[in-house]
Amino acid sequence: MEFDITAGPRYVPFKVVLYGPEGIGKSTFAAKFPNPLFIDTEDSTTTMDVRRFQKPQTWTELLHMIDYVKTHQDVCSTLIIDTADWAERLCEQAICQAGHKNSIEDFGYGKGYTMVAEEFGKLLDMLSDLMNSAKINIVLTAHSVIRKFERPDEMGAYDRYELKLGNKAGSKCSALVKEWCDILLFANYKEIVSEVNGKKKAQGGRRVMYTNHHPCWDAKNRIGLDDELPFDFTELENIIIDFHAGATPGMLKDMKKDGESPGDAAAAEAFAKSVGAQPVSNKKAMEIEQEVFRKAPEEAVKAIQNADVTKTSDSTKQAAQKRSVSIQEQVLSNADKAGVTAQELAVWAVTAGCLAKDKKAFPDTDGVMPVEKWPEQFIKEVIIPNWKKVVKAAKVDAPF
Repeated sequence: MEFDITAGPRYVPFKVVLYGPEGIGKSTFAAKFPNPLFIDTEDSTTTMDVRRFQKPQTWTELLHMIDYVKTHQDVCSTLIIDTADWAERLCEQAICQAGHKNSIEDFGYGKGYTMVAEEFGKLLDMLSDLMNSAKINIVLTAHSVIRKFERPDEMGAYDRYELKLGNKAGSKCSALVKEWCDILLFANYKEIVSEVNGKKKAQGGRRVMYTNHHPCWDAKNRIGLDDELPFDFTELENIIIDFHAGATPGMLKDMKKDGESPGDAAAAEAFAKSVGAQPVSNKKAMEIEQEVFRKAPEEAVKAIQNADVTKTSDSTKQAAQKRSVSIQEQVLSNADKAGVTAQELAVWAVTAGCLAKDKKAFPDTDGVMPVEKWPEQFIKEVIIPNWKKVVKAAKVDAPF
């Protein structure tokens, strides 16, 4: 028997579970994934401008909706079940009806919960199969609940946030969902506690999301996210777009963080070498990267070749700090100066095999990723070092 052995990261969509208290914005957050389609089990999207199935009335109907997406793979790029705990209720109802029971506990000895876990596990298997065959993201939202938790090796119990899947200890669906997903995000309000007249009071607060395990909540991720982030989809946007461009999630670690990034320095170093400049220090390379697309390519080359790697001028520092234009906008600006349109540049990237064509993610452009959506890593490692070749190739629609 022959087996295929692969190495390195695989370019696969994401299985995301997002849970938190009611009203924090889980549905709104999920709606920002690429080309989303909702299976709205609790009518939580009625005031939102999103695409959705009609509310499933039975467990069987919910499963048929997933089958429909599998046979109509161009219908969306992200399938969202909102929420998983209400989907679990449909599952319990179906099992009770099949067993002629009034309650899941009427089966006795925890048997009903085992049956729910088995059936819910089939749902997760269907979603995994859909993700792999249709190459779409899967997002489950869920409510959170506070439960008492007691560690086996410690005395005393404490409160912790958990997925609201199964109200009884016998339920196993919560564990299944946490094992199944790639990214488990816990969204919550972070209150500011202050002391007034000797008494502590909670004031204000902001929405945050937690991405790694903590004694007080469950969370995880496999893409190097910070432990705590603002509850804003922009924190994940680059990762999701990187997938559609065929980039690895690990590239996120090379993006900017606190004003410094090894990826930025490496890209600038590569650019400097491509134009015949001398190798430069990491700090200087970062400053050079700031200059690259703020000027015309020819001027940038001169700036790099004439750069003093031992000194950093105040004007350069100030210019770098004031830069507010995105790198994608800088690409478009310099392309315009070079006589290349945004469409020519975007089509060239697909023709040259640099970016994958994805009609699900970009239906309005026939699957071609607009320059405005290009990943920063792609621009820094491919476009910048080969700018003159890219311009020349884009004008004749040929690979460089």
